[in-house]
Amino acid sequence: MASTASTDVDAKVQRALVGTKFEPSSLTKLSGGSVNWIYLANLSTPPDDGTTEVLVKHGEPWMASKPDLTGCSSFGRSASTDTYNFVARTPNFFRFDDNATNQIQEFLPDGINLKDYILQYYTAPTPKSFEPQCRHLGEALGKWLRGFIDWTTRQVKHQHVVAQNDFAQDIKHMVNFSWLHECIKDFPDILDPVKDVLGQVEQMPAAERKEVSKHQQGTEVPMLVIDWECTQLGFPSVDFGQMIAEMYALWLYKSITAGLWMMGGFIEARQTGAHLLCTITTFPGWGTPEQVQEAARVGRDIIVHAWKKDAAWFERGDLACLFRRDSV
Repeated sequence: MASTASTDVDAKVQRALVGTKFEPSSLTKLSGGSVNWIYLANLSTPPDDGTTEVLVKHGEPWMASKPDLTGCSSFGRSASTDTYNFVARTPNFFRFDDNATNQIQEFLPDGINLKDYILQYYTAPTPKSFEPQCRHLGEALGKWLRGFIDWTTRQVKHQHVVAQNDFAQDIKHMVNFSWLHECIKDFPDILDPVKDVLGQVEQMPAAERKEVSKHQQGTEVPMLVIDWECTQLGFPSVDFGQMIAEMYALWLYKSITAGLWMMGGFIEARQTGAHLLCTITTFPGWGTPEQVQEAARVGRDIIVHAWKKDAAWFERGDLACLFRRDSV
């Protein structure tokens, strides 16, 4: 189905845009995106605001990268949030065609993902003078995510629609928790002694589901939250924990202190250890085998001590910032 489906989708997207103000003179399929199809559309008739290119995201009942897996996609946006010199927002939204399942949004050709931004602009170790801005960046992201979660709790109608996407919930649980058991095979010496705890951690969210340059001060640095491809009902702790694990990995693998400072600004987590084990240890080319082993060991320790509610252990280490009483 994959080869013919891809051609059919391209033609379907092209037809759906004909006759709209976003009708393209050319439509180019872009790489990236495992769930949706992503296209760059050069507009035949640019609007008065000067926009010449837009991004088109198209969804089907199956995943773009895995046609045999069926699911669904939902699109949405939240209000922008301005924090310090960092602006966290979603791309500008132009149009959504429910019948064609196309979303038209702002195209960001010069964007860089946060991980690459940190690797490009912050050294190891990071000079102490950069700590305030790193914390502000983390705070901006944390406030945006918290605001987004608060916003979603008020969208009763949308919650009913999103709740039907059990497929996405299953995928999220598999990536963050079900692979814990598989990780034991990769790191037997580290994880086998705590396999009982890992099993209990894996079952906990399943049970819950059933219940329901640019561094200069004064410069505005935009941060855009994009590509939330597969909308599902989830848990805030998982989202916060995943973000913290990504920042922590910059310290574990690259010794970039900025990662710790950004994590301190973000300041919230519960599921960090599971993401460290299931995802961070699979980063291609990020570290030596010894560094991967160390990341697995740290992930194990986070899970075990969090399960034991051992706050004292956290307060003695890199994650002490998570227990500040005046946190964001």
